[in-house]
Amino acid sequence: MSTPSPLSLTTRIGFAAQVTKGTYPTTPVQLARGSSADTLPEFDYVENENHMLGIHERSTAAQSVPERSSVRVPVDYELYAYPLSLPYLLFGIGFVPATGVTATGVTTHKLVKSNAGDAPYITNYLRMGSGGGKWSRQVRDVRFSQLTLSLSRNEGTTIGVTGMGLSEQVVTEASYTVTNEDNTMFMPFLGGLLWNLAVAGGTDYDFGLPREHTITIDRQIEEDDQLIHRFSRNDNQEMSFGVTGEMRGMDFSVQAYNELFYGGATTLVGASLSPTTLLSGLTFELNTNRNIPAATVPYKFIVNIPKCEVRALNGRAQGNEIIRCDVRWKMIDDALTPPIRIELTNNTASYPLSNQLYLDAGGTPTWTLPDATP
Repeated sequence: MSTPSPLSLTTRIGFAAQVTKGTYPTTPVQLARGSSADTLPEFDYVENENHMLGIHERSTAAQSVPERSSVRVPVDYELYAYPLSLPYLLFGIGFVPATGVTATGVTTHKLVKSNAGDAPYITNYLRMGSGGGKWSRQVRDVRFSQLTLSLSRNEGTTIGVTGMGLSEQVVTEASYTVTNEDNTMFMPFLGGLLWNLAVAGGTDYDFGLPREHTITIDRQIEEDDQLIHRFSRNDNQEMSFGVTGEMRGMDFSVQAYNELFYGGATTLVGASLSPTTLLSGLTFELNTNRNIPAATVPYKFIVNIPKCEVRALNGRAQGNEIIRCDVRWKMIDDALTPPIRIELTNNTASYPLSNQLYLDAGGTPTWTLPDATP
């Protein structure tokens, strides 16, 4: 008996960076790779019920047609981490890029979280169906409220995306130009993890990557901001920003565990627990399995958190002088420098967002993030 072919999709998902609100680019639209998309618009209504002066003598509550008053378009995607579409997800959650630096066909893009008032918008493009039944549409003025990166050694890197657009427009497929995604994914087991401990006796660690790692970028947005004297949505402005992570199945030597949670003590005898475990740098990196076309290096995605607080959970002894536990961390933003820095290496020469937004947010063009590849 033959095995049936797996499910395949005819839906396209694409993104384009908006330079300004209300301007919807049609080229280039960067296609992404994903498994689900939920973006149907939601309308608000004024329910005209129990109005007097009906057209008849029946006591019917609804004698007037409801008025459609405003619309919002929630977006909920399940995507995969590919090197050409990932920057657009970062733009959608509020990151802004510096001018890319290109050498031998490879471009390094530096990104930081924007100032609140400068957070960019993106346009989402979807095409559903095939043949004469195709339906293409734009979801406009989109900002994301959450990105959840799930890294597992046994699976690819998936990204859960939620957010909101302010409007939707049906468009013809011929009205925009797409760029295909490259056929190589960021893999959870290619790259590494570095911790630089901010405690006496601390050292740089290169753990490789944990068995599972979930990184969540949260940005609450205002979803009910109305225009004055109009009921339609004015904005989906950001209200807060935070980054957290949870690693499962981390293996520590006794020395590393003591440095983390006992203030750098070389032995547990007589040591006191540190009041709070702070890291002066957390860096994780993802690479692709294939090199950038016409280059000799893979695509790279490096995230650096200059200061974070870390907690150990579910500790247990494992083997000879190995402590296995889960770890939860949280970004701390208590300095003028950007609380999160990102470098992404691909072969896209430039993005339309202004370099000035990057500088205004505290980004510098000269940093070099540590390469966490073991």
